[in-house]
Amino acid sequence: MSSSRDSSQPNSIQSSRTNKNQPHLTKPRNPHFIVVVVTVLVTVVLVCRQVRLAEAASQIKKERYAAATQWEVLPCLPRHLLKFAVFLMVVACYMVQLLECFVPYELTSRPRDLPGGMWYNLLIYPTGVLACFFFLASCFVFYLYNKWAGCRAASWPMPGDEQLLKEGQQGAGPATEAAKVPPAPSSDSDPTAV
Repeated sequence: MSSSRDSSQPNSIQSSRTNKNQPHLTKPRNPHFIVVVVTVLVTVVLVCRQVRLAEAASQIKKERYAAATQWEVLPCLPRHLLKFAVFLMVVACYMVQLLECFVPYELTSRPRDLPGGMWYNLLIYPTGVLACFFFLASCFVFYLYNKWAGCRAASWPMPGDEQLLKEGQQGAGPATEAAKVPPAPSSDSDPTAV
């Protein structure tokens, strides 16, 4: 039986020789290492808690925005703003596709090769200018709608907001425990019935 180890010496003697050859294995741990590890663990736990709270708040914000911007609950003016923004965008897209709005310009062309040597001479007057105006007007109207919807969603009442925040603080995911809570018994039901 051949072995790579010398069988005449016991294992404890071999391990002590190995430790003598590798002095870093025999040194005691640095006490500051334990403090650093504990500090890192506490920081991770606190960050995880903050992440859970942020996720719960984000979930509430998304649900409020979705509820506040349902088509059925939108007032008349925001509905018309959205319709107008879509109309302007459709007109701008059709103008660019069907009409001649821009001067022919290639990848190898330079702005100084345009008429007058200026970049804005890329637009053909009036179709190119109108197409760009309709596009920018549509973006502006949609921006106004988004600002209004964000303000409305911030004040939109939602049932269960406090429950979602409480679950986020306790560590449960949003709306996981709310589905498991049984409904409260009604006052006209029989108290002996189960």
